[in-house]
Amino acid sequence: MKRLPFQCWFPLVWFVAATVPPVCWLVQVGQCQEGAKGVSLTVDIDGLLEALQSSDPDQRKAAAKALGAAGDSSDHVLKALMKTVGDDEPSNRLVAVESLRRLVQDSTELVPLAMKLLEQEDQLLASRAVQTLVARGENAIPFLIEALKNEMAAYWACLAIEEMGPTAAAALPQVREVLRETQDEDVRIQGLLALANIGPTGIVAQPEVLAALAPSQSSSTKTAAAFAAGSLSMIGTRQALLVNSRSDDPMVTMMSIWALAKLFPDNEQGQILAVNKILAALQDESPALRVLAAKALQQLESDPEIVAPRLAALLRERDPVVSYNLAEAFAALGPSAVAPAVGSLSNPELRSLALRTIEILGPAAVEAVPRLLALMEEDDTDLREQVQMTIGSIGPEASAATGPLVQSLGDDDIRIRVSALIALGNIATGATAAKDALIRHVQRDKTALESVAAAWALSQLAAADQQAAIAAVPVLVSALDAEDGEIRREAIQALAAFGPSARPALEPLAKIAGSDKIDAEERKAAVAALEQIR
Repeated sequence: MKRLPFQCWFPLVWFVAATVPPVCWLVQVGQCQEGAKGVSLTVDIDGLLEALQSSDPDQRKAAAKALGAAGDSSDHVLKALMKTVGDDEPSNRLVAVESLRRLVQDSTELVPLAMKLLEQEDQLLASRAVQTLVARGENAIPFLIEALKNEMAAYWACLAIEEMGPTAAAALPQVREVLRETQDEDVRIQGLLALANIGPTGIVAQPEVLAALAPSQSSSTKTAAAFAAGSLSMIGTRQALLVNSRSDDPMVTMMSIWALAKLFPDNEQGQILAVNKILAALQDESPALRVLAAKALQQLESDPEIVAPRLAALLRERDPVVSYNLAEAFAALGPSAVAPAVGSLSNPELRSLALRTIEILGPAAVEAVPRLLALMEEDDTDLREQVQMTIGSIGPEASAATGPLVQSLGDDDIRIRVSALIALGNIATGATAAKDALIRHVQRDKTALESVAAAWALSQLAAADQQAAIAAVPVLVSALDAEDGEIRREAIQALAAFGPSARPALEPLAKIAGSDKIDAEERKAAVAALEQIR
């Protein structure tokens, strides 16, 4: 199996949830109740399979939908639909999921197909499978345990377990078995990363971590093992970490010193040594080392007085992944990060990173509002969109932005309008003055996304207002039939917020709640909404 090298995967593991869109096909395993067997004689199955390869996304969607209706659940049809789950168009992926659910009567038939997806070399498809497994939570554990026994699928199963964290603790014995038996270094490294996130119960795997810290292991393996040792507070690894802290490899050295600082948090000298080493690594020529250092600093949770002054001087980092890590590390310093972040807004080179930091800080960064309002006047669509989303993250305390955000609702660019709607909804009770403008916006002829965003915003800032409900509820009820699952879920949550005023939604919500063709999480949200509306 071709995989990204460890230096790329190690940072990517932390961000896969933000960068890879989830696809809800494995969620359906065990939930399919209806299906059809046999082949319709009036349908050109081969023609539909060929259309699935079309360069026209609409043709691919139509073919996927027609295959679901045709009733042919033969292996080659199911495999073709499984591939369509990786289509570039999200709506096509959803249609493929729906067709699979219609065709497969026995849910166990999807398990070997799912395993095949994890085995293949297409990292995007496998990563989507991982994200779907994560979404299944504890229901995915039996599948993951089986996947760990499969040499080709074990890597991706470990990645899913790393993402799930303590939820996947039941898979710990099999993860340990993989660490003891595998000859594949990529699998070993990912197994160590999975172990690190399983939580306190993972400490029983100290023998496997010690083995991975041994001199005979590669630098990448020792780096991952040090991360696991520090994350799980494995005191018994102290001597091995001391040896590795003197390694010739900068990654091994830095992560070993970091792990020792995690093991002995009361050792002030060790904390200072770790911070100095990590901050030095943040300036290294190696992007992979800088990424690792930024995340290590964030998780070290050292005294802000030690970190803040030196970290502020490093905010010029331009690598997007490192910048993201730096923003999180900087925001983790709490109140001491606010003033430097606000000050950095005046520097175009630092602005994006400062905005990300403020967004993470949320309400704690309320003093940034005046400066953010000034940035909203810039003639830069990308900047204005990011600024408006950042303002929304501050919440009700950003009420001073209500007027300018309402003005943005008349902008020609949909990104500006939608980000303004989201910001107003997040400011919520602090933006009640926007109610009338939002009602007018809901009643205009717009895209489904914008209409639902406006109705959702009303549900957040004026849920008790009858006029707001009269305007928003019909739009939200219509959105329950949207192809885009995200739009449907937002509509359900907004209807729940309106409570009894959303009674027209009772029947369509009941249909969703009682349908075995709907995603389990969506059904659960519909049930919760019904309870709040009735």
